[in-house]
Amino acid sequence: STAVEARGEFADALRGFVAQAEAKGKDVELANLARSRGILGKLALEARPWTETREPVDVTIDWQARQPFNLAGWRAPLPPSPIFPHPSLLFSGLEPHQRVYPATCRPGKIVNTLDVDLPDGIVPTQLPSTVEQHGPQFWFHEQWSSDKNHLHVRTEITSSIDGMVCSPDQINAVRVAYSAIELKTNPLLKFTS
Repeated sequence: STAVEARGEFADALRGFVAQAEAKGKDVELANLARSRGILGKLALEARPWTETREPVDVTIDWQARQPFNLAGWRAPLPPSPIFPHPSLLFSGLEPHQRVYPATCRPGKIVNTLDVDLPDGIVPTQLPSTVEQHGPQFWFHEQWSSDKNHLHVRTEITSSIDGMVCSPDQINAVRVAYSAIELKTNPLLKFTS
């Protein structure tokens, strides 16, 4: 089950997703979302009508994945959500090259939690180390934990920017900070039975 709660412009993005699901049909919109996230299985959507203006906007997507499970290597699936947790939601212009012009940015916090129940008797051989990175006005934290065959991953991204426009130096500082840890996020896990 993926529960998304959003405020501000992200609430508008969720309302847009719900509006599309109401217009095209939930099955069509959810099939597109599943395809974009590489999910094979069934999805179901629960949300208030998109015309409701109160915040936060809550959308719940229940899903049953039928991906093959490989003990030798597995990555956490991308969340079946129209909003994908990534620093680019708070800092635009995070291209791999040096930023020359200002870019839009916003203060805020993104929290993504993933709980996975593994098959009985299957446990990770070793959990990934905590990934944490600080930069000026930027913080990233990803932590894995497990209890028997249950995995839990919590990712938090925070921006303490004042205003809605970032200078090239601000964007470049975030780009450098995140690129230093990007390959450590969502690593390949190995399991034993």
